[in-house]
Formats: sequence, C-alpha cells, structure tokens
Amino acid sequence: MQRKRDLVSCIVPVLNEEETILNFILSLHRQDYRPIELIIVDGGSMDDTINIINTSRDDLNDESFSLRFFEEKDFGTIASPANARNIGLDKAEGEFIFFIDSDTCFISNSTISAAITEIGNRDFIIIYFKPIIDTKLEEYISKTIKMDGIILYRKRIIKNIRFNPTLGFGEDREFNFRLFGNLRFDGQIPCSETIGRHHPHTKTELKRQNEWYGRTIIRYLSAVYPVNKKEFVNQTSYVFYNFFTGLFPFFLIISLVILPRFAIILLILFTAQILVRFLKYKWNNLDQYVFLIWYSIFNGFFFIKGMILGSYKKNIAGRNS
Repeated sequence: MQRKRDLVSCIVPVLNEEETILNFILSLHRQDYRPIELIIVDGGSMDDTINIINTSRDDLNDESFSLRFFEEKDFGTIASPANARNIGLDKAEGEFIFFIDSDTCFISNSTISAAITEIGNRDFIIIYFKPIIDTKLEEYISKTIKMDGIILYRKRIIKNIRFNPTLGFGEDREFNFRLFGNLRFDGQIPCSETIGRHHPHTKTELKRQNEWYGRTIIRYLSAVYPVNKKEFVNQTSYVFYNFFTGLFPFFLIISLVILPRFAIILLILFTAQILVRFLKYKWNNLDQYVFLIWYSIFNGFFFIKGMILGSYKKNIAGRNS
C-alpha cells in the first residue's frame, strides 16, 4: 500500500501581476508532486490579476490541487508582501510550506518532488534560483547580482514565527535571521533542482524596484540590527554606495563650477568604484563598463528618491507599486 504523501503549501503575495501570475500558476500545476495547496494573497491589484486567479481556480482545482485566494483588505489595513505571507501562513494546511513570488516559474516538473525526497529528516531545504534571461538588461543584471533562492520548510519550525509586516525590502531575509540565527546556508546541501526567476527586464521595472528598496531600507536596517550585525553593516554600505553613485553627476557638475580639483577627486573615486565591480564580475569589454556606469547611477538615483518618499509617506508598508 502506497504511503499518503504530505500536503505542500505554496504562498504567493501578489499586486498587479497580470503579466506573470498565469505562467507561475501553470508551472506549479505542472509539478508531478501531489497534493499541492496554492495560497495567493492579493494586496489590492488594479489590473487583471484577480480575474486571472479566479479563472485559474475554476479551471484547475481538483482533489489534489487546491488554489485558495485571499485579499489583504479583508484582514486589516496593512498591505505589504510580508503581511500577505503572514495571512497565507495562517491559512496554510500543509506539512511543508514555501513562500515565493509570481515572477518565478518552475523549470522542471519534478522540482517539488525532488525537494520533498531530498529534505529527508531535515527541517528545511534550499531551492536555488536560476535567472531567466529575456532581455539584454536582464543579461547584464544577472552578472551583477547573485540570486539566492527559496526555502521549503517543515511547518513545525515556522508555526510560531511571522514576517515583519512593515518591511518591503528583505522581509524574507529578516524572517530567516530570526528563525535560524547565524546558521550559514552555504554549508547546507541544496535541492538538486532549481527555480527560474526574472530580474527586472525593463528600465521601468528597475526604477520601481530601486524606489521600493529605498522606501523601506531604513525599516529593514532597524529590524535586522538586533538579529544580524553583519547584514546591518553590509546593507549600510549598500546605502552609502547608492548615495555616492546616485548623486555623483550632481556633485561632479557643481564641483566643476566651484572647485575643479575636488571634481577630479570625485571622478577618481567613482571610476575606482566602477572598476572594482567591473573586475569582480570578470567583464572584459567597453559596453559592459559603460553599462555598469549607467546602472550604478540609475539605481542610486531612484534608491535615493525612494528614501525621500519613504521619509514623508509614513503609510507606505513596502508594496512594490
């Protein structure tokens, strides 16, 4: 007699995801593992996201695949990806749980099966991301950012912990720092399968992402300081780097007019910063160097803009919109 397999719950926060949500749902439905429970929590979508979800639920739900849909507005006034994950966690019935975003997709149909088999007696297993490249921008970004992944948890280890609902940047990292302390994930044996994920593939998406990071970075630093000092230092240096690169063109122009010698120093410092990253990524042509200059200034400028917005829009809870 075959042993009944454990339910896997997949929790997905969404907001205006009409371009990606259907592809994600179908890639999850194609998984050869059953039973699966997909819990989608919407933060107030204004596009066709909700219609796509409802249609998918009608078409796909059966005794072994359940799509459950909730809206954050029915659970209070807070709207953030972290809060949506908390709602999903409260509703989840699976023995295994993972949190994921709709800009991902399962490349292999056996990813969840592999994770459940390979987790063994452990309480969690990491499934790493693999970048999906559709545009030149994504190709360049994929070489500057190391993708991490998701964690498949046994429910028992996360049943008494929740995400910080005020965070919109790094809420999953802060959650895991509180859960695991200083555990080094690079010492863990990951799942043999990977999950596909997109980087921002347009300038508009990249702009929105950096504004979003800027809006919530101070709250993230405040939350992560008590639980992981190394992460606090790393992210603080990230803030300073963005300020330097984002404001560099303005400081350079002002310096050229007022104090040309200082402009030379600024130019040397900026060039050194870019060159260090250029060598770190092992790039070797002028196009890549020019991209890195543009990318650093672009990210920094909109990161600073996001910080300014976040300083006076106190109601922002981290939604990337």
